[in-house]
Amino acid sequence: MRFLLLAALALSGCATHPDGSITLGAVESPYWHESTPRAEIDRHYDEMETYQLCILWEKSRNKEYVREEISKSLKRRGDNPLRCYLPTPFKAYDVPIPAAAPRIVLNGLLLDAMLSCPFL
Repeated sequence: MRFLLLAALALSGCATHPDGSITLGAVESPYWHESTPRAEIDRHYDEMETYQLCILWEKSRNKEYVREEISKSLKRRGDNPLRCYLPTPFKAYDVPIPAAAPRIVLNGLLLDAMLSCPFL
């Protein structure tokens, strides 16, 4: 019985915090998010660069709790909390749109970013 308990703990992983405390569950796992202090969760995501957060966003398609923490971290930085959410491929390029550019709407999608896209 003890072997099963030790095996379960070993397989689930654990995270060590800067204050020396240990939390069951691998970092960014559901259990880690439930049992880790809020300040530690915030610190974990705030230490990442924006591009790292967006890569993690893409890898976390079925993990809403991770995406929520990424959005919170971006908001704390003063950035758009949905920066990593890409509804169209053109938003990924952050192409500046001239103020005088005509605004084109096709099937409810704003296409003015396509006008200044250099590879079209």
